[in-house]
Amino acid sequence: MKLTKTFILIFTFSCTIVSHAQYYPPIPDYQELDSWNGSSWDPFISIDYTFNSNCLPILGIQEASSGQLSGRLTWQYNEDDLVVEFLTETWNSVAMTWENLLLVTSTYSNNNQNVEVLSHDWIIDQWVPNGRTLLSLNAEGGLIENIEQNISDDNSFYINSNRTVYTYQNGLPIEEIEYEWDVVAGVWLNLGRSTHFYNPNNDIEAIISETWSVNQWIESSEQEYTYNSENQVVQWQMNVWDSNSFSYMPNGRWTYSNYSGEYPQTILYQSWIGGAWISFNREERVYPDCLETLSSNEFDSQDLRVYPNPFKEMLKLDVSQQIELQSITVYDITGKSVFHSSENLRQLDLGHLEAGTYILSLQTETEKTTFKIIKQ
Repeated sequence: MKLTKTFILIFTFSCTIVSHAQYYPPIPDYQELDSWNGSSWDPFISIDYTFNSNCLPILGIQEASSGQLSGRLTWQYNEDDLVVEFLTETWNSVAMTWENLLLVTSTYSNNNQNVEVLSHDWIIDQWVPNGRTLLSLNAEGGLIENIEQNISDDNSFYINSNRTVYTYQNGLPIEEIEYEWDVVAGVWLNLGRSTHFYNPNNDIEAIISETWSVNQWIESSEQEYTYNSENQVVQWQMNVWDSNSFSYMPNGRWTYSNYSGEYPQTILYQSWIGGAWISFNREERVYPDCLETLSSNEFDSQDLRVYPNPFKEMLKLDVSQQIELQSITVYDITGKSVFHSSENLRQLDLGHLEAGTYILSLQTETEKTTFKIIKQ
């Protein structure tokens, strides 16, 4: 049980950053999570990853600080390099074998604009469904609706739980409204709202969150983003609304430092306690070589050139007339498709994407080429 909790913790830590900070660098080649004991850092958990030829993770082996195996992650992808299965397992040190823990499967339809995500728990030697998420994306790959559902007690049908609707302006997400399902009335009720604010470079600058109470929106929290001179995220901070002082008060922050090229090698989490920032967790990362070899600032060959890179809105594909592109897909750092086209395009309008690193996949009838691209 202790190893299972340990295994879940590191990925809960990672997912928290993904869902709230809106920024999390690509999965590294090696990842170590340390905990602060009050005077120094203690190694806690480490994960060693393996990647496929498209620089997508296919295996992650987790070890405790003692060197004992504790968890294993495996990914499977479809022909479009979209995740179709994600499996987590824990190590049984007594039986000396891997035991199933959690299985997440994804099914895509309507040109990958509709996604059904099913999660299962391993209970008494079988997979038992525990929930479903339905995702709807626009033509550019932006998420426009997310519906979370729970499984009924007899595992025969799904019940609505939460729903989030996303609004865009000029290709950028500007508002998220979250609803909760009223089982008795059979309707969605307001629950929360988040409004996004951007700087002149279209980088996310702040997110203001509110909760619905007594027929009005009430301040809840604020997320602030800080960038360095190279437009790299160096801090994300969460502030919570204090109804007594009618102002936002510090709560927690992530700092990103020790950049290696485009990615931070150190991520530090701290909480605001007693008027001071107190360290809790630190993550050290080493990135795979394939991230650097996917492309350079400008990929030059006889048949293909992708430019400008970095780009702001339009990405041009200088492709030989003899080459016909059958599939063009852009993935974010989590592996989710954020743009897809089956047309033989030579110019991509990617202005709706947030600043960051993405993977561009170009496919012909016989070949597939992958590039790393950077949105400013």
